[in-house]
Amino acid sequence: MHLRHRVQSRLAYLWKIELTGAFVWSLLVGFWWERAKLGAASLIGLALVVWMLLQASFYWYLKLRAHRRRALMSDRTFTRWFKRLRIIDRLALVLAPAGIWWVMGTTITSHNDLVVGMGLWAVALLEYLNYFHWQLLYDSRTEIRRVLRRRRLKAASLARDLARGGL
Repeated sequence: MHLRHRVQSRLAYLWKIELTGAFVWSLLVGFWWERAKLGAASLIGLALVVWMLLQASFYWYLKLRAHRRRALMSDRTFTRWFKRLRIIDRLALVLAPAGIWWVMGTTITSHNDLVVGMGLWAVALLEYLNYFHWQLLYDSRTEIRRVLRRRRLKAASLARDLARGGL
């Protein structure tokens, strides 16, 4: 298989798996909604996770399109969009815990709702870091060895693309 085809296959996999992740997280929370007596706090956390995963899916889709030389947006537009999304994400990640605590104080809800809501917030925070700062997930022994040898995480693909000013 040619390198170009392997890269395109990987990018297609990444945008689809991120989109699937948004759907799976929604299903998991929906499945446990009644059993665990979840409420608004969980919904806030879930919304953040889904928001982050949808952005990630969109990023990988744009990268795939650019790799196929059929870009959906210019490098300038891409950079402007994702820099704005980064600001919105930071604001959402800072405000979400306050929203969760406010919900917990103003409504009758379960302890599970607080735990799940804050757990989902933590997942969203990790997704943000994984895309805008450092790559947190490595799926090959070669990558893991490289990280251990260098003793630091790789810069995230999106972070590198934003620093370069485009895809």
